[in-house]
Amino acid sequence: MQVDSVRRIAVVGAGSMGSALAESLLAEKFDVSVWNRTPEKLAPLAALNAFTSTNLNAVIERSELIVVCVSDHATTEKLLFIDGPREALRGKILVQLTTLTRSESEKMAALCQVEDILYLDGAIMGLPQRVRDGECIIAYSGPRAVYAHCEHVLRALGKRPMFISESYGAAPDLELARFSYIYGSWLAYFQALALCSASGLPLDVIVEIIDNGEHIRNRTTKRYGDAIIERDYTAQGATIDVHSAAFKLVSEQANSLNMRADLIQLLSRLFDEAKAKGFGQKQLPALFEIMAESSQGA
Repeated sequence: MQVDSVRRIAVVGAGSMGSALAESLLAEKFDVSVWNRTPEKLAPLAALNAFTSTNLNAVIERSELIVVCVSDHATTEKLLFIDGPREALRGKILVQLTTLTRSESEKMAALCQVEDILYLDGAIMGLPQRVRDGECIIAYSGPRAVYAHCEHVLRALGKRPMFISESYGAAPDLELARFSYIYGSWLAYFQALALCSASGLPLDVIVEIIDNGEHIRNRTTKRYGDAIIERDYTAQGATIDVHSAAFKLVSEQANSLNMRADLIQLLSRLFDEAKAKGFGQKQLPALFEIMAESSQGA
């Protein structure tokens, strides 16, 4: 494979993310073709000198590498693995940036292998504007040789490509882990606001307080992550026993207000289990050991 030789790129899907990917490629002077069912979504990209078409075959045939960003795996399969597109894809590189699971990526890899299609899966770790701004990490998994061959293309997509593993599904696994963090963080935020609301406190006050502490939380996140990587929970500071006692007050407050407290109850159980298993004098990141236990155990 000749590195940097791939210049003709197709983007399948012109939703908000697909359009951002196409715009990033156009900004780097690639020859970009874009497919979408809806002509109206293609018009802004045509104005930027992309070749656009509602004919998927036409888009694939004029491209060497095909980036897919549609609603789900099933849609990808229905679009690409039918007579016409399937034949047009043979001998080319398919980069799947649709959100999917490991098993779906493995199925896609198997389909590609049968059809002599080179395949990478990827996970976009940010919103469309971050892709446009060149500030978005996109993680990839699949054959390292394929990644290396088209890395110059992948670098144009958000500017921060990251090769994770040759195991198909590793990038999607990483994306789902990130979702767990994002949604868990938002739920905790909403729970804090609900507790204030039930207490009759003005919500703008807690919003300002939490926002003011974001820079501290960001530093703590890295420190806790490093502790988990090293499996070292012995640093100075409050122990799980101390945190548990503080959080018990949160639980008691929620109970006294007779409010829904699903997340609070879950966290209380985790603290109780950690203490029961001897982690009481360890640092807060030791809760990771409880949360990871079932996946590593029996």
